[in-house]
Amino acid sequence: MKCLKRLLLDSCYSVKKLPEKLECLECLEKLDLKKCTSLREIPNNICKMKCLKCLNLFGCDKVEKLPEELGGLESLKEAYFN
Repeated sequence: MKCLKRLLLDSCYSVKKLPEKLECLECLEKLDLKKCTSLREIPNNICKMKCLKCLNLFGCDKVEKLPEELGGLESLKEAYFN
């Protein structure tokens, strides 16, 4: 799974938490969690994803806090939030 470039979980209502080993997806460029209405938190290790270019959290109303280091991701070009 290291070569996975896009992970689309659009409208996945059952996802409450992302796995702690998310940074193992070294080549992930797009993480689309749009309308994952049960999602409550984004793990800090998402900030270790050096290739992440697009993060879509639009409609993830239960996410209260984003990792502080998210703004330090140099490759992140697009981010969508509520």
